[in-house]
Amino acid sequence: MASHLWAWAPHATSEALRIVRNVLKSSGSPMSPKEIFKHAVAQVPEHPVDPPPPIIYRERRSGSVKQVPYPPHPEHPIRSYRYLKTVVLPAMEHRYEIEKFHTKAPLSASEIQGRLASLSKNARKAKEAAITGTLQDVWLWRVRTTPPSEVEEKAKRKVETKVLKVVGSEVGAGRDMKHLNRRRLNAREKKVKKAVKFMNAVQHARSGGGNELQPPAMRPPPKLSARKKEVKKAVKSTTTVGQPRKAGSRGGNELRPPAMRRTEIRRS
Repeated sequence: MASHLWAWAPHATSEALRIVRNVLKSSGSPMSPKEIFKHAVAQVPEHPVDPPPPIIYRERRSGSVKQVPYPPHPEHPIRSYRYLKTVVLPAMEHRYEIEKFHTKAPLSASEIQGRLASLSKNARKAKEAAITGTLQDVWLWRVRTTPPSEVEEKAKRKVETKVLKVVGSEVGAGRDMKHLNRRRLNAREKKVKKAVKFMNAVQHARSGGGNELQPPAMRPPPKLSARKKEVKKAVKSTTTVGQPRKAGSRGGNELRPPAMRRTEIRRS
């Protein structure tokens, strides 16, 4: 049971970082992720990886026993192209060792064949004539020589400490509302803004920014009529602080609205 708990390293190991660092420095020119992977797996590692034991599982529907497939290079520190692209290269970029930049360059013969492999014969001829000799958008990696500036350091700290803000797609933000008329469109926009604001307050409270949530804006109280305003003002002016007025007193009975007046019963 303990052998099944063994997992591949989810982080960039020191041996993987060393190999990629040597590949980029020995090249001296920017390289694509596929070129880095090709040269990296060709190097002999100083500390080979001991692959985990095979994991066997049984499918629920068919009941057949299968094995979880290994990566292409299980004994190499760069075990797969996905591990290099999604783990090792971003880790080196985070350390400011390398940087990714955009440029335009002609495709190599192998890259052209890779793009044309899934096309039909007629589409392949048209596509090959279009991409051969033309500059294509590519993303390359190179060794970083200049240290990070203060602006980049500040932006990095700001991103790390910034609370994740809710975009609002869950409550309808960004949806097409052209089919609504003007009245419904205005009402829907106000409703979405209020919902996004409340979701951001929830996210801020969960991250430790506050102990209580700010509820959505409440409806304003109903407007009082002129007669009720006069009665309310007169009641405030005649009531003494600390001495509440008696319910059956004659002095305060005339100041109440007609619906609230009480009929006094005189004892015979």
